[in-house]
Amino acid sequence: MIILTNIGFNVKVNHPHAILACYLKQIAMGKDVNETSWAVLNDLYATRALVSYQPHILATAAVYIALKLVKEREENEELERFEWWKAFDVEIEDLLSINDAFLELRDKLSGIKQKLPLSTVDIEKYIQSK
Repeated sequence: MIILTNIGFNVKVNHPHAILACYLKQIAMGKDVNETSWAVLNDLYATRALVSYQPHILATAAVYIALKLVKEREENEELERFEWWKAFDVEIEDLLSINDAFLELRDKLSGIKQKLPLSTVDIEKYIQSK
């Protein structure tokens, strides 16, 4: 780090978690949305979105996805009419793209989970089949 700093590299990293904490205080949507937003943001670290988008966009996307997962459909439709993400300088196209990456990750993980033996009996059957 010292060498990179001395030759002029900007080594300061802005993490979306700090931004997310501020956003969650501002929007005050409840404990379920807060916890789900944190979980979504952590999961986004396993996608390409982390290197493709600015931290404030990732934080906003985490809230956007959490709202979709936690809130009822009617509540989401009402919130989307307000286009609340524009207050955080984020475009809907970015949110939808990150949402797609999240859903793709979730599909991959659910496929892995289904393939793994979950009980002792399943493990024995799996071993015997090999």
